[in-house]
Amino acid sequence: MRIVINTPTGHIGRALTANLLGTAHELVLLARDPGKIKSFADRGAKIKQGDLEDASFVREATQGADALFWLTPPNFSTNDPLAFQRRLGENAAAAVQANRIPRVVQLSSVGAHQGERGLGPISGLCTVENLLDDTSAHVTHLRPSFFMENYLHSVPTVAHDGRIYMPLPGNLRLPMIATRDIAEVAAERLQDGKWTGRSVLELVGPDQLSGDEVAQRLGEALERQVAYMQVSDQQAKEGMTSMGMNPAVADLMLEMYEATRKGKVAPEGKPRRTPTTFARFARDVYRPAFRQAAAASA
Repeated sequence: MRIVINTPTGHIGRALTANLLGTAHELVLLARDPGKIKSFADRGAKIKQGDLEDASFVREATQGADALFWLTPPNFSTNDPLAFQRRLGENAAAAVQANRIPRVVQLSSVGAHQGERGLGPISGLCTVENLLDDTSAHVTHLRPSFFMENYLHSVPTVAHDGRIYMPLPGNLRLPMIATRDIAEVAAERLQDGKWTGRSVLELVGPDQLSGDEVAQRLGEALERQVAYMQVSDQQAKEGMTSMGMNPAVADLMLEMYEATRKGKVAPEGKPRRTPTTFARFARDVYRPAFRQAAAASA
């Protein structure tokens, strides 16, 4: 089976590729910078270099695919993030149709069933769902909950003043999931040639935690005091744009946070539970990242 993965350098795509390497499948990885995934090429993966915004590249690179894993990557510099998501979704759908790819596993998001407006970037992923559903392929949409890895963005502030800053109430509990668990579900689905039609897998981890509880668990893993602090939307936007995010993207992120505060970002049905706890994530992923950052700044 030839399996194409379009985002092999991110948390999920990298873990997915690692899961599938060594199997009997032929892996084709789409990347702008092949140097970032040389280790995968050394282990037998085929690399196709190009830009996902180039429809011709996506079509040519996915020829002969038996299955496609599609993740719409973020673009923090665009002036129109929803148009960017739609454009990439259109490229994926066109390639699937032109190459008659039998099966597609798409990374979507919890809440995508709400529609194409009002949920920030999640609305854009709903658009991608609809575009892929209009093809002749069998399609599975993975709708995971809040990524535990999102807290890696707090490493600098935890190192600086021991705090996590987010525009969500500290007592608001959210279902969370480790990206490696998402990758395992994707690998399982891509290798299964029996399912047909359109399906949705809602995915959540074993923990539903508030920001205050997250800070406590991170503090235990780091053996230091960590606190959670809710900031205003304006403060959050200033923080995001100071790191180079386009204001239009920041506004869309704030729309998603507002929808989260209102309880709109929730599973549509009964979710599948994955195994990784937040405590394990804090120990295995967050703590090494924190120590690496501390060593680099020393």
